[in-house]
Amino acid sequence: ASPLARRMALEKGIALAQIKGTGPSGRITKEDVNSFKSVSSGAVVGADMAVSSFSDTPLSSMRKTIAKRLSESMFSAPHFYLHSSVNVSKLLKVRAALNAGSEQKVSINDLIVKAVASSIRKFPDVNVSYLEKEGVLRKYNIIDISVAVATPNGLLTPVVRNVGALGLTDISKQVKSLSSRARDGKLKPEEYTGGTFTISNMGMMGIDEFTAIVGDF
Repeated sequence: ASPLARRMALEKGIALAQIKGTGPSGRITKEDVNSFKSVSSGAVVGADMAVSSFSDTPLSSMRKTIAKRLSESMFSAPHFYLHSSVNVSKLLKVRAALNAGSEQKVSINDLIVKAVASSIRKFPDVNVSYLEKEGVLRKYNIIDISVAVATPNGLLTPVVRNVGALGLTDISKQVKSLSSRARDGKLKPEEYTGGTFTISNMGMMGIDEFTAIVGDF
């Protein structure tokens, strides 16, 4: 939902989950909020509750591992969040120009991976880990970027190795290959562990911003 639609829904006391979005990728707009009409569902809710008030879904071993590691990370690793807005109009034009004459199409995510690698090269102190047992900060000389991929079995973070030495075309090829094999369950463990920086992109789902958990994979 757009920020304006969120505020309008809050003022009207409407839950966003009740509204069907008509914007790009199902995004909720102010028009959707204005045209929303509440439908009484008391009888349906009552009938449902008479059957069962909840249902349990067994987790796969991978999802159990993901839940365990993210829970541990949330409470053991200091988290802090920074937010900023960026005008990417010129970037979108560059992408369109690159893709116009190339069989290997570059995605927004590919450009983000490249931009992050360039930023890390400029500010290498970002590319570090704290090793509690040794009491040291380990600075990595190679930029290995993990790209979060949703799979049927859970979230995986395949790693594009040594991104600083790759061009956009190579980055695009590797991201597509890794993402495809991640969804098909064909990645080797060493292909989704050991990244030094992780990118999670939910923009294609109409998300304006979100707060991630530091992954320990």
